[in-house]
Amino acid sequence: PFQHQRHSSDELDRDEDVDLDAIDATKTYLPAKSSSSLKPDMNEASSSIEHLKAFSVFQLNYDFDTDQYIDLGTIPENYLKEPSEREVYKFCKKVMVYSKMEEEIPIIALIYMEKLMMTTGLSMNALNWRRFVFISLVVGSKVWDDESFENVHFTKAFPDVSLKEINELERIYLSLIGYRLNINGSEYAKYYFILRTVAERANVKFPLKPMHIDKVLELQSHAERTQQTLRSVHEIMRKTQ
Repeated sequence: PFQHQRHSSDELDRDEDVDLDAIDATKTYLPAKSSSSLKPDMNEASSSIEHLKAFSVFQLNYDFDTDQYIDLGTIPENYLKEPSEREVYKFCKKVMVYSKMEEEIPIIALIYMEKLMMTTGLSMNALNWRRFVFISLVVGSKVWDDESFENVHFTKAFPDVSLKEINELERIYLSLIGYRLNINGSEYAKYYFILRTVAERANVKFPLKPMHIDKVLELQSHAERTQQTLRSVHEIMRKTQ
């Protein structure tokens, strides 16, 4: 999903009747740095540098096969520009359709994306947003769905993404958020209503209903199990490398 798409689908390529100009409201929901985060702190500065180094592999010019950064001149020019709302929308839709993800998963992904950005102070840009959004959806899928694709299955849905790439992106992503995959009802509700408001402003149907308390409890339990499972999986992979 990051560079040259090898898939084609009438369903995916069809533009829907979405007033994307009205979706500018989403920009107000990006996390803002608090004043306390501007105070100098050597430990915090050191941590920020480590976070920045780790997060840099999300850039499209990082090659997982060689573990090196490639010349930006090898990347198509349109991938170096800030994406439009339509580009982000179509990218997410492709990931969801090819991976057979449930409709609730983008809400889970948004929770983790904000958690990472608020924890590390890092943010998305033209070079890293595709990998960042992709792995957020992958992790969200595993937390939401017992029958989610495994990483090896994602590589079959997206042949241009290697298993090493997905494993490393997932490991670094989870490390940056401290493997904290727990979700409470208020977090889910916050992003549910944000997305519903955006849909209403854009005059788009929003079929999701608020989550029932029983489903919230089920999600919390599954998030805890997934958190333990993924931590164990990546610890085993680290030891066998």
